[in-house]
Amino acid sequence: MNVFGPHTFAIAPVWDLDLIEPQMERLKGLGIGLLEIPLLRPEEIDTKRSLLTPITPI
Repeated sequence: MNVFGPHTFAIAPVWDLDLIEPQMERLKGLGIGLLEIPLLRPEEIDTKRSLLTPITPI
């Protein structure tokens, strides 16, 4: 089975877990299993916290 994984920009303007986490369960319910993280500013990505989300960041 294929996993649907849109880019972060489809749901938020930046990879900001405070904006994205409240939407995670709804997104999972819609069949989203992955979210592509924009690496424009990698130093701003909280990798440890990102790995704890219910949707796999790639």
